[in-house]
Amino acid sequence: MNNNIKGILGAIIGAIIFSLPWVMIYIYGNYIVAIMALVIAYGALLLYKKFGGIVDKKTPLIITISSLLAITIATFIIIPIWLIIKEGYSFQLEMLREIYQDSSFVKSIIWDYVISIVFTLLGISGVISNINKEVYMNSKDKNDTLIDKDDYIDKLDMDKQVRYVEDIYKKYDGYDKDRAIPISLVINDMNKAINKNGIINQMIKKGVVVLTGNKSYFDKEALVNSDRGRNNYKKSSRVSFFRGIVIGLLIIGVIIFAITLTYEEDNNYDNKNNYEEIPLKIYNYKDIYITLPESFSLSDTGDNYKYYYDYGYGVIEEVMLEQSEYSEDNEEGTSITEYLDSIKEKYNLSEIRKTKIDGIDTVNYMMNSKKDTDEYYEVYMSYGEDYVYMIMFYKTIKDDQEKDKNISLFRSTCQEYMDTVKYGNDKIVKG
Repeated sequence: MNNNIKGILGAIIGAIIFSLPWVMIYIYGNYIVAIMALVIAYGALLLYKKFGGIVDKKTPLIITISSLLAITIATFIIIPIWLIIKEGYSFQLEMLREIYQDSSFVKSIIWDYVISIVFTLLGISGVISNINKEVYMNSKDKNDTLIDKDDYIDKLDMDKQVRYVEDIYKKYDGYDKDRAIPISLVINDMNKAINKNGIINQMIKKGVVVLTGNKSYFDKEALVNSDRGRNNYKKSSRVSFFRGIVIGLLIIGVIIFAITLTYEEDNNYDNKNNYEEIPLKIYNYKDIYITLPESFSLSDTGDNYKYYYDYGYGVIEEVMLEQSEYSEDNEEGTSITEYLDSIKEKYNLSEIRKTKIDGIDTVNYMMNSKKDTDEYYEVYMSYGEDYVYMIMFYKTIKDDQEKDKNISLFRSTCQEYMDTVKYGNDKIVKG
């Protein structure tokens, strides 16, 4: 494997590794810190060199592609997998497919991806600038001839740099405000400069280059009139300041819009009408039968339980069906006393009520997690002659102004589904 291929591999690995801090904040902080994406390009370049990659004119493209690839992999593969594992479930491809059927999740992840791409590209620009300096100052060209540093104006005195820049403006006749030209055009023509922005900034401070929005002109009078040069610099400073504010507001606006959209999607629990339009289906585990929207899919199963998830809608996120043999000293805590003892350390119990499900004595527990207080559970335990049947509903409900409304919707929906429950074991003692 030659050095270029190893370098490319190193760049990809480096970009992925340096994307992990951003991923971890996203997962465990429940929000995106897009500025963390700025270090990804640095990580790509670092491992590109470590793996023997040669820094040349192709390196900026390699770093850019590697960084964007890392962001894409992290956003659409690593983050969803990590979210699944974070919830305590073993990863299955089926679960990943189910996540991407959730329209709110897809919209949220796409917005986060767009924001991260923007910040990554901003970060890449600085890294690429350093690469270009290294390439053109320290490397050889295709003919193995060292680039003559004397050809560059960076080390010339200020007067010669001024004349060089003036020649560019002269070519476009950019000598006053009415004939101002884009500053990017000037920078693009500065072929004999390495630190182009630095030289232009010096010209702006001297007042010979004057900014007007996204354009600029060369003021020859400022060469001999220092007061005019100082006034020009003040004008340019104001332009730069307001331009920075506008750009900053645009970036902040995009971020706020993305966050707001994601927040609204995550907290849109009042979608009952859409939910009712979904066809219903009977789900079962052993002797437990319950009717749910057919958008639920099996995600996990064990010796005495099944988990069903609905990633696409949101009134109920998870339903667990469990059937186990009943005894007063059941180690799984299915008796009333044992169950209360098993949950009191981890859950806040808000209400217990007795009811009947399909004619069977049932206890309904309403609670939320002490550690993650936005995780709410409704548990129904029906006690038969030989078995205890547990049906658990789960929903994440954010602590906001709609909280009480969303809790009420969650509980009323749980009750609607429980009204459809049938137990199919002939040994159940009715009434």
